[in-house]
Amino acid sequence: MERTSSFISHFLLLFVFLLVLSSCQEKEEPGTARISTKEAISITPNSAEISYEVSVMGEYEIVQKGVCWSLNANPTSSDSKSSDGPGAGQSNSKIQGLKDNTQYFARSYFTNSEGLTVYGNEISFTTLKNISVELTTIAVSNITINSANSGGNVSTTGYGSIITKGVCWGTNPQPTINDSKTNEGTSISSYTSAITGLKPNTLYYVRAYVTTNTGETAYGNQHSFTTLSPLIPTLTTTNVSSITQTSAASGGTIIATGSGSITAKGLCWSTNPTPTINSPKTSVGSGLGAFTSNLTGLMANTLYYLRAYATTNTGDTFYGNEITFTTLPSFVFSVSTAYPTNITTSSATLSGTTSVSSGSGSITSKGICWGTSPNPSVSDYKTNAGIGTGSFTSNLTGLEQGTFYYARAYATSSTGQTVYGNEVSFSTALPFSVVVSTTTATSITGTTASSGGTISTSGYGTITAKGVCWSTFQNPTISNIRTSNGTGTGSFTSSLTGLTENTTYFIRAYATTNGGTTFYGPQVSFTSVKCLSLTTSTVTNVGTTSAVSGGSITSTCGQTITARGVCWSFYPNPTIANSRSSNGTGTGSFTSSITGLYSRYTYYVRSYATTGSGLTYYGTQTSFTTR
Repeated sequence: MERTSSFISHFLLLFVFLLVLSSCQEKEEPGTARISTKEAISITPNSAEISYEVSVMGEYEIVQKGVCWSLNANPTSSDSKSSDGPGAGQSNSKIQGLKDNTQYFARSYFTNSEGLTVYGNEISFTTLKNISVELTTIAVSNITINSANSGGNVSTTGYGSIITKGVCWGTNPQPTINDSKTNEGTSISSYTSAITGLKPNTLYYVRAYVTTNTGETAYGNQHSFTTLSPLIPTLTTTNVSSITQTSAASGGTIIATGSGSITAKGLCWSTNPTPTINSPKTSVGSGLGAFTSNLTGLMANTLYYLRAYATTNTGDTFYGNEITFTTLPSFVFSVSTAYPTNITTSSATLSGTTSVSSGSGSITSKGICWGTSPNPSVSDYKTNAGIGTGSFTSNLTGLEQGTFYYARAYATSSTGQTVYGNEVSFSTALPFSVVVSTTTATSITGTTASSGGTISTSGYGTITAKGVCWSTFQNPTISNIRTSNGTGTGSFTSSLTGLTENTTYFIRAYATTNGGTTFYGPQVSFTSVKCLSLTTSTVTNVGTTSAVSGGSITSTCGQTITARGVCWSFYPNPTIANSRSSNGTGTGSFTSSITGLYSRYTYYVRSYATTGSGLTYYGTQTSFTTR
């Protein structure tokens, strides 16, 4: 019994000991951790690095650590924060997206496995101030047709550096680096840039620019400029004269706009079309205006092609219109054609004359050639009236009635050359044949004239309408303006009204038959009178932006002058749609001020006068170049 009681006592004592031991183990303290915030390093305008340290003693799990920061003191993980992963140790955490020149507060932190967040001590730091750029654009200089110079003056303050600078330009205001630009390096200094690849006579805008290491681009003030116009000559080639077997004379006229000069001019020619300065040529100096030149060393009886040329100081060569001429043969002869007679419905009689001017040779064939198109040749219908010089007559047969024909006398020499006389035209008769002639215009004024015609007929039929028709184009018909002068044959006179002064008109008499067919007489032409006499004064007092000209009005044919002055432009033949002055009304002399000009530009000037009828007349053109 006692042993049993003792056993129980020992068992209870062991149980209590184990129970106490177990209780002591549950209340044992876990491991601990400490965190400290060190310092802010690598500070920039928008970032910094915060160094901190987490140390662990015993069993302690760090599931996340990092740095939190704010503009206010005591930031928490609810503010901006970084996450540098689990575990302890020394760390540097980079924080970004900061504002420049601003004070921030920062604390390191860690979170343990039970979700508890512990913060280190707080530090503060101030971000650096971003780089600030002061930039001005240098005025544009050395402007040419395709280039100019500009640049910039640059200074900086704050933290950062320049990674590129230059100028940018374009044809729209406020150009950016997305437009054309230069790159002038990274130094903080004044610089000059060459602006190239420009188009002539074009308005451009330019600004200096600087791009910093922050990726920002600053721009200077804007300047604008217009590139110069290139020298663009306009050439005309003068008709050839004084043609011999081996020489001829011609020339040209050169007018030009833009910037530059003519360094060479003359004539070039070849036996092939489109001669160039690589062909034979003359050289008659430089400059604008008209010139003459003699062509020598030519071959007799040869077709030549000729053009005036002008070479500019840029090395470009321009050409005038191409004309052709044929040198005289060794045997020189001429042919003339007489107007046809004895015209019937199917035939006509024509005459010609041949004569020798110089040289030795003979006429081996001669006659009349004809066709329904202008300039008939021996390849068309022709007669053969024998050989030798002198007059001859040929009968043209097999013609179609009521058909318009062209005819020329011809002669072929023993050298193989064929020469043609003047061209005549006629219409074969119809069963009812009508012959119409046109009277030369008389009593010509600025707005009226007189003409008329004569009508004769043969065959069966009547004239139901007659008169004259006219137009500013050749071969007018009754679809144009016309008079109505009754019916029947015979002579009549017509009054032409409503004309425009100083204008060339073409007239034909007409006769309409009862069959509805209209016949026309030969065409004549005249030019209405120019009533207004207007001259342009020589340009004087030429400065950089102004000059003086004027004009004189001496005759108006009774018209009232409601406005007068001068007009000017960069281009020839300026009108009142361009720049102009206003110098009162009436006739007489007047003086005009020409203002608002550009320096070193060539201008063209003409006086003008506007009448009460609304017509504007212009005087002779003159030109000048500002200083």
